[in-house]
Amino acid sequence: SFEIRWGEEFEVLPLTREKEIEIGEFLLRVGAPLLPDCADGTLAGATYYVQRLFDHHKDDPHFELAPKASCMVYGRATRQLVGVCLLGGGGPHGSLFGIYDLVVDPSFRGRELRHKMVQRALTVLAEHDMPKLHLWHEDSSPEVSFYQELGFVPTGEVER
Repeated sequence: SFEIRWGEEFEVLPLTREKEIEIGEFLLRVGAPLLPDCADGTLAGATYYVQRLFDHHKDDPHFELAPKASCMVYGRATRQLVGVCLLGGGGPHGSLFGIYDLVVDPSFRGRELRHKMVQRALTVLAEHDMPKLHLWHEDSSPEVSFYQELGFVPTGEVER
């Protein structure tokens, strides 16, 4: 569990389905790299993983924990969405939670928002006795060092 200090500059809220369009607009606005499933540059494409989180995983016994561990970060001064961390999964034993999206508005980078959002997700999961968060990435990805800074360690290759 982490003690996360957001400061007075930010307001942090859990994910709700009602924010789906706002998240899609945010991802398009900041030019977030969209995965092939949603890379058509449309609002429908940008909201794909929010919809998937709520639709595909709804029968998972730990479904309700994914939106709680996910978060939306707003700048208090502008009341504008400046960061999103979307978790999905859960699985029958809660061991398959993973990050779908972790995006910060470029004008808010350098304030450790990505670190804080992941720390928040880990803290929420741990508070519910679900201490694992799985990541999938290429070994050459620049994200490797980011996650290693947070204490993640490689556990092996995922077979397809």
